[in-house]
Amino acid sequence: MSGEGQKDWQVQPEHSGCLVRLQRLLQRAAGFRLLILQQNQPLYRDGLITFLEEAQANSRVLNLKELGSFEAFEAELEQLGQGRILHLINLEGLGTKEQQAFFKGLNYHREYIARTCSGILAFWLPEPLVRAMALQAADFWVWREQVLDFTVPVEPVERMAVDWVKSQNMEVSGKQERIKEIEAFFVRPAEQPSLSTADLKQELSNLYQSIGEYTKAKQVLKEAIAEYRDLDEAAACARARYNLAVLISAQGEHEQALKIFREQVLPVNESLNDIRNKAVTMGRIADILQAKGQIDKALEIYREEQLPIFEKIQDVQAQAVTMGRIADILQAKGQIDKALEIYREEQLPIFEKIQDVREKAVTMGKIADILQARGELDKALDIRRNEELPVYERLGDVRAKAVTMGKIADILQARGELDKALDIRKNEQLPVYERLGDVHSLLIGRANLALLLLQINAQDHKDEIRDLLQLALSDARRLKLPKETAQIKNIMKDLQIKPQ
Repeated sequence: MSGEGQKDWQVQPEHSGCLVRLQRLLQRAAGFRLLILQQNQPLYRDGLITFLEEAQANSRVLNLKELGSFEAFEAELEQLGQGRILHLINLEGLGTKEQQAFFKGLNYHREYIARTCSGILAFWLPEPLVRAMALQAADFWVWREQVLDFTVPVEPVERMAVDWVKSQNMEVSGKQERIKEIEAFFVRPAEQPSLSTADLKQELSNLYQSIGEYTKAKQVLKEAIAEYRDLDEAAACARARYNLAVLISAQGEHEQALKIFREQVLPVNESLNDIRNKAVTMGRIADILQAKGQIDKALEIYREEQLPIFEKIQDVQAQAVTMGRIADILQAKGQIDKALEIYREEQLPIFEKIQDVREKAVTMGKIADILQARGELDKALDIRRNEELPVYERLGDVRAKAVTMGKIADILQARGELDKALDIRKNEQLPVYERLGDVHSLLIGRANLALLLLQINAQDHKDEIRDLLQLALSDARRLKLPKETAQIKNIMKDLQIKPQ
């Protein structure tokens, strides 16, 4: 079935749900099973069969037009022996009389066919012949396990592609304007769910998240997921669930995010052979493992399950982001010079070339982290104030701005400018994390604030220090963060504060 015509074949998005269900049916235990697969485009049908053949061993295709009759089909069936899947195609190529004889033969010989064909009989039929089988081979029809519809619409489904990198790098005024446009669209009387409206909701969710409106982002994203599920659009539903997992991970709910990635996103990526999104999902899993301290496992995923895929499909932006994740781990392992080389030589030039201003700012921030750790506070502060903050402010990225302000507070604290550092932590960092529901960042911020108050005046602030550390420890335990839990417990032990 493979050939030049199949090289650029892709599953239609509206068929992704049917395809995932078909894959699951094909993976079940052996034994005769009848599947009716409705189709209206032979080339598209052949692409589906080729896709299935690549995933399933021992499958065969019988062209009923070439065989010419039910008797010839039955004779061929006897010669095939035991097979996993038998695809029957082109019954529509026979004349009306031959089609009627075929249905009659299926009905009267159904038990013999079931004994002879011990695997799956996948019958590919146009809609008129599906109805004809139900009427003319009613007893055989009763044995069907499922009817799946792979009909290609005569009018293609209108969907607008969104450039997520461009959207992410849009200035906050542009994001707010686009948000108003989409919100105005949904003020109108509700229409029937459609792929275009579900796509708009996913875009709106991403825009909300990019400016720190996490509650709105989560709400509208859940609406999009429900619509994709109702429309049986498995691929887009998996992408929306991926975005939901990214969002709740950003709020510190790592275990729930991992569950979504592993149970609701990866299986769909694998069923649809979506290698890019599988690699992206594996990277998110690695991010969480890294946050949980499992850096060797995370590094293995970045190097072996992400980079080779992005190199294969020539996605330079994704390659550069992944190299940055690898550099983060090298830095954590003490390989500072190697990490710095990656940031400066393998990331910055790419982000500058493709004008990804946000990722460039993130990378500059990582360089500043190294300079700060080396005691080069002036250089680090210059990057924070002049190459990070202005970008995050233009993009409306309130979370990244809060993180950067916290690192500026670290520098001010190291310089002894304690009142300025205190003002930042209390007024420009913690309130943002609280509003975003970012529990992980909030617990770290509370612990840092407690240490700052300890440095300012331990006696005057002893109650606040105790309360901040108790809250931070409680959240670290709930999120199952062993590293943070141990660090906070050690601080409390040194201060003779008893954990609750």
